[in-house]
Order: sequence, then structure tokens, then C-alpha cells
Amino acid sequence: MPKRTDFIDSCKPVLGILAEVHPEHLKILGSQTNMLEEMCRFAENTSLRIVVSSIRNCNEIIENKKISGLFLHDGKWCQAVFSPPSLWYDRVFSDLALRDTDLRQCRSKLMQSARVSFLNPPAMTAILGDKLAFSRFCARHALPTPVTSPLEPEFFRNACCQPGRFIVKPRFGRKGIGIIRCGFGTDGRGFCSTHGHQVPFHTLSELEGILSELVRQVGLTREDYIVQAEIPSATVDGRWCDIRCMVQRVDRHVRAVSGLAVRISSRDRVTPNLDRDGIAVPFDLYVRLAFPGRAVSDLRETVEATALRLFDAVEAETGQAAEAGIDLLIDPRGSVHLIEANAKPGRIVYQRLSSGFYLTEVEKTRYVEMRRNTIRNPIRYARDLLEGTEG
Repeated sequence: MPKRTDFIDSCKPVLGILAEVHPEHLKILGSQTNMLEEMCRFAENTSLRIVVSSIRNCNEIIENKKISGLFLHDGKWCQAVFSPPSLWYDRVFSDLALRDTDLRQCRSKLMQSARVSFLNPPAMTAILGDKLAFSRFCARHALPTPVTSPLEPEFFRNACCQPGRFIVKPRFGRKGIGIIRCGFGTDGRGFCSTHGHQVPFHTLSELEGILSELVRQVGLTREDYIVQAEIPSATVDGRWCDIRCMVQRVDRHVRAVSGLAVRISSRDRVTPNLDRDGIAVPFDLYVRLAFPGRAVSDLRETVEATALRLFDAVEAETGQAAEAGIDLLIDPRGSVHLIEANAKPGRIVYQRLSSGFYLTEVEKTRYVEMRRNTIRNPIRYARDLLEGTEG
């Protein structure tokens, strides 16, 4: 990989991106490589320079010492040593199962530093990155979301737990891995199902044992799990569906919905995760299939208004933010519910959406532009922040 030391034009503001670097791989920044390359190319046309570095350089960043990292030049990644920027876009993901304490300590140091700023404030990441904290936040602000509790020992044998259907899932993101669906009646009989596998039980004691084993199989503990009352989704051909709504800022004064798509699960999956054989379809098509005769514009307005209410409520507590990927579902009656949100949202759903074989050329162009804007908007917002600081 080429090395350069003259790449920073002092006339250009600089945005840092925190990401895990894999120099031995073809995709040097993992699954985010294409997205971050597109961000860098766009930034070059907007008088903004982007540098990418590891979060493990936290001490040097805080102390304003030279750090090593990457930048994109003529379509290729180059290595360089540079002074750390003051504004960062955090794209580092930590897997709860790995218990990467070094990575967590690095992030904690950066978030506590007065010198370092983030496009999404750390307090926002703390709310959206923890599904239990997210649920409690929504309850505090009277936002529609399922009742959520920690998966405490003997939860289902508690007298307060009523018969019904529940979703048991990791408290922190695992890309759809480890999600369990269960339900039971007044006689204590019921089932547990995970992707493609269903286990019946005859007593609530059996249910507790099955859950403990399923949790153990994904390398987590009950303390890492939450349990939610299941809200049925309006399905398509019997398949579970949810909605990904991207809310972003383009500057300090404007925030809006920039992306909207629906994920539909495969038949044997509990949730419609695209990493687990789900598919992406346009919101309009989903409404026509799930709610024949219902006005698409009415449901779209409700979904977008709910997502914006959440975004505004989070910003009111944490300060302005660049973006949030917000997951919602519509129940069979047409009511909208918030499921979870992500302070480091991916764009894969919009990429899949724009490649649908059933789309007209006009529709494909529209969804390509939607995806493009979800990638470019953080750069627009960063440029506005940096120019305002310098001005």
C-alpha cells in the first residue's frame, strides 16, 4: 500500500472516520469499504478531506499526537501519518460476544475527551445502542414501542408475566443472530423458535431451560438479553416485515427522512435481517401488498412522523446528531410501532432496494439516488459543522 505525507491540503477541513482496518483483506475496511470509499470520493468534491484511523489510536487522538491512518487517492487507499482531526464519524462495531474490553476502553476514553467531537454525540449512541435503554427512553417520551424487560431468571414464571407471544433477543446488536420467538398459553404449554427450528415445551420451567440453552449456544448470557412483548407485523405472504427509516441532517438547520425501505424475512426466519436471507422492497409496494386499498401516503406520513418524533426527542436530550437508522413495524390494524434504532446505520437495505429486478428504470434511478444521499448526507453535515467552526 502506498505511503504519502503530503496529502492534506491545509485549505480543506478534515473529518476523521473511526473504523477497523484489515490491511490483509481485499476490502481493507471490511463490509464498509464500498460505502466509505463513496463517502471519500464525494468529500473530495465538497472541499472536505477524509482520513480513516483505528479507534485503538485513542491516546494519540486525545493528546493530539501524530497518528497513522488511511486516505483515498485516485481510487486507492494510501497510508499516511497525520495530526488527528477534532471531528470524527464513528463506524466501529463491537461484538458483545467477543468482549473486546480494549476496544470499549478506547471508545470510552474518546467519548470523555473534551478535545474530540463526534457527528453523533456519545449520549445518543448510548441510548440507541442499547435496546433496553432505547425502550425506556421511548416509554419516557410516550413513543409507541413494545413493552421490554431484562431477561431475568424465571422471568416467565413471574406472576406479572401474562400468557402471550414474546421476542427474546440480544440487548446489543448482533445482525439478527440469537433472536428467539416464544409463546405460551394459560396452561403453560407453548413453543420456542429460532431460525428454522421450533421446540415445544409443556411447562414454564421447561421454557426457562430451553431459553438458557439457546442463549448459551450463541455465546451470550441471560444478562445480555431482553424480552419484548411481540407486536404482530402486517405480513406479506406470511413473512415478517419491518421498515428501515433513515433520518439525517444535511446541515445544522435541516433534518429529514432520507431513506425508507421495507425488509421482508425468508419463511424460516424470526426477523427480516438482510444478512439472513431477507429481501428489501419499496415502501409503496409493501403497503399495496399488506394493506390493499389503503392509501400509501397516509401510512408513509405516519411512519416518517413517528421516526422524526424519536429523532427529535433524542436530540433534545443529547444534542444535534448526524443520523439514525430507525426500525419500525406496522401491525395489521395499521398502527406504527418503534422497534429499535441504530446510531451507526448501514446502507445495505437501500443498495438491495435499488437492484430489484421488478423495478422500472425510473424507479431504480430514484432508489439509487436515495442510497447515494444516505451516504453523502453525513459529509454534508460534517462540512457544515467544520465550516461553521472555522468561520
